[in-house]
Amino acid sequence: ECRLAPEHRHPAAADDCAAALRYLAAASDRFSAVHVAGASAGANLAIVTAAAAPRLGLTVASLFAVSPFVDPRGASASYAANGNCHIAAPSWLAASWDAYVGPGPEAKERALADWRVCPQTAVDTWRDAQDRPVAPPPTIIITDTADPLRDEGLATARSIRDAGCRDVLHLEGSASHCFTLKLYPAKRAEALAKWVGYFVSG
Repeated sequence: ECRLAPEHRHPAAADDCAAALRYLAAASDRFSAVHVAGASAGANLAIVTAAAAPRLGLTVASLFAVSPFVDPRGASASYAANGNCHIAAPSWLAASWDAYVGPGPEAKERALADWRVCPQTAVDTWRDAQDRPVAPPPTIIITDTADPLRDEGLATARSIRDAGCRDVLHLEGSASHCFTLKLYPAKRAEALAKWVGYFVSG
């Protein structure tokens, strides 16, 4: 578990995830590899944790992100098209960002440049401890066409490819927020088979 907003705003959650990563690395005699996964806000933290690893001199073997929640602007086409999504209503998403990074446009502008908040827009997300560019780990991104966050997932997949990741699997269903893995057995099987492959090879 990590500390939660609004009682603990950014960077508390990212710091807690980095601490968990360091703990797992210290217990490497018990784990052959570290894989990170998350959905929605948890997908944000999974991506941020994977990006923190090379800065800490550590390795994440793979990344699995479902409906990543990574952009506080809420101005994408999928926000407009899917504004009636009751699971992730745009008003609730905006309130969540206010709780996480603070209210007001200035807080959101700062967040866009901070890789620990918005890893798909920051220019320095994938770097090592010497600030050298590094490739992201093998990645699975899941999106849904009826999700306000769909475009954020697509932008995340593009940013990870652009950063040099050679193994990005993007799967999309026609359901709402975080529902593809529940409603589409074939897509679920493909994603999980791919991830099991990462575990075996890692």
